[in-house]
Amino acid sequence: MQTAILGRVVRRADDRTLERLFANGPALRLLFRAVARRFDPARSGGFAGELQCDLRTTGGAVRSWTIVVEGDRAVARRGAADEPALVATLSAADLVRLGSGELDAGHALLAGKLDVRGDFRLMMRVGTMFGGARDA
Repeated sequence: MQTAILGRVVRRADDRTLERLFANGPALRLLFRAVARRFDPARSGGFAGELQCDLRTTGGAVRSWTIVVEGDRAVARRGAADEPALVATLSAADLVRLGSGELDAGHALLAGKLDVRGDFRLMMRVGTMFGGARDA
């Protein structure tokens, strides 16, 4: 029920509204920490390193967040990575859409809403590393 309500809100809201409601400092901190907690070391393929997410705002600013993977845990922190293995760039609003399930990562990539630089093989595993759909 809550997911359906969130989906309706996200579907109807413009980018500025999504940023104001869900892509502010405290909300992003919760979001990235939740992603880090979902890290599954059995799905990491032995990866250790930094994953960076650059979020563009409607005002033109870029906010960077980093997830550091070491051993069997991942930790999220605000700011750019020192040596990112992968950098994902997207709008803050599209991050909210991805998180709510209203936007698919593959579609976002093909539509030019998501730009990913770095290790392509790692990119293919990131979703499963953090509790997403399992590899076929």
